[in-house]
Amino acid sequence: MYSHRTVGCVDTFSLIMPLSMLFLIFRPHSTSGCFQTGYVFKGQPKFDGGISSTCPTGPPKGAEWFHVKLTVSTASPAGEVKVYMKGTLVTSWNPRYPIKNRGGVLVANGYKNVVYYKNFHIQ
Repeated sequence: MYSHRTVGCVDTFSLIMPLSMLFLIFRPHSTSGCFQTGYVFKGQPKFDGGISSTCPTGPPKGAEWFHVKLTVSTASPAGEVKVYMKGTLVTSWNPRYPIKNRGGVLVANGYKNVVYYKNFHIQ
């Protein structure tokens, strides 16, 4: 991913259901809240039960490419999502919704954000 210089968020989501999905937000330039997890329920973003914290390698910098990898495991009945940035584990959590083999990249509207991404694939 490549984040624009402006302050805002880059949203990466996985496990989509119609009008319901899990998401992960990266906040460039924010050291205390580098990322935040949440979900969408009936089209509305929700953050209860979410995780927000620092990133082990620091927040993504504006105007620089950074690598994000999400792994989703079904080894346990609850499932597990792990997030890596620059090859380092950032966080993990149990998904709220049943796991689906889908994903995408979003950018928050209204913050003058620009997001570029490449090599997006689901295995």
